[in-house]
Amino acid sequence: FMKRFFACTAILLAALTMSAQGDQAQMGHLKFYGLPMDGSLEVFSDSLINNRGFEKSFGRINILNGHFMDMKCHVQIFSSDKYPVNSLTVYFDESYTNWGALKSAFHSIESIYTEKYGSAFRVRKFTDPYKEGDGQEYNAVKSDNVEYYDTWKLPEGEITLRMGYDTANYYCILIMDYVNKKLKKTK
Repeated sequence: FMKRFFACTAILLAALTMSAQGDQAQMGHLKFYGLPMDGSLEVFSDSLINNRGFEKSFGRINILNGHFMDMKCHVQIFSSDKYPVNSLTVYFDESYTNWGALKSAFHSIESIYTEKYGSAFRVRKFTDPYKEGDGQEYNAVKSDNVEYYDTWKLPEGEITLRMGYDTANYYCILIMDYVNKKLKKTK
């Protein structure tokens, strides 16, 4: 009986290990807008342009304009000679001129991502003289005196939602970062 038990256990563990390895191979890249962040910068940019309606900004293939989550945005894609598309940053164009609107928009996106990916690592840290509830939260974001972000750590990489300040236009914005785990060098 014990020999059969150990044999069955060994076979079950081997099957689970092979299944997990297969899943890991399939999930090697983060997806942005349903598209895997893999391949060259050109291939990924073309995929966003052809499949999601993005357009090149100033003729550049690494900065695209379009819509994500029903909001106008700019997407900056990062790659290197060593790695294919390794990260991208989404700058939402919506301008927020008060803390209530900024926080509400943040929590709206946060709830969508939490439903999809589960709980995030959360940071809500205001630097003196600012603190949440003092009526000066918006000024804390403007002066870069707050860390307010969520990070979802996934097997494929990390997605971070954060608040920022657009110094060119003088208003607060929401920013998302997608970072693939280090990938194999492309040939």
